[in-house]
Parts: sequence; C-alpha cells; structure tokens
Amino acid sequence: MKKTNEQIKTEVINYLTKTSKHTFQKENGSYFKVFQSGKGFQVFENKTLNIEWNIDQYIFWYGENAKNVIKHRLFLDKKMKSVKNIKSLEEIMKK
Repeated sequence: MKKTNEQIKTEVINYLTKTSKHTFQKENGSYFKVFQSGKGFQVFENKTLNIEWNIDQYIFWYGENAKNVIKHRLFLDKKMKSVKNIKSLEEIMKK
C-alpha cells in the first residue's frame, strides 16, 4: 500500500525528532546536532549551520524513500558516537 505524503512527512519528522534528542561526536572530536526549525530541520556542527532541510522538498524528490535518504545523508560513512545530552553541551551547541 502506497503511503500518502502526510504519512511520509510524519515518518520523517518522527525520525528527525528522535535524532534531535541526541548529540553526536564525530571521529575528529567535533559535535553534530539536529534541531527542528519551522517546516524543516537544521544540522549544526560545532555551532556552525551545516545543512538546512525542507522536508516537503525531500518528500517531493524521494517520495517514500525520503527518510532513508535523510538518514544516509546524516550517518552513512561517518564514524560518530552518541554523546549523552549534558545541559552544558546543549548550551554550547545552541550558541
């Protein structure tokens, strides 16, 4: 059964919301965090905006595969580990 765009969007938002609850540390020591922003999401690396995503655009381009494309863009071939969300670390990332 084919999913509607709203179902796909809900799936993508749920995935990115779960991802945004974690902070990741890359192999080089830099920190990586996803934040929700209006109709999309932003990816920061050490206080610097790296990527800004419009979820509707990804759904338009990739349809039911949008979540997997985003997941691969975030994590494929990148060695990183999840770091416990410490308040001070979150404050550093938000500045």
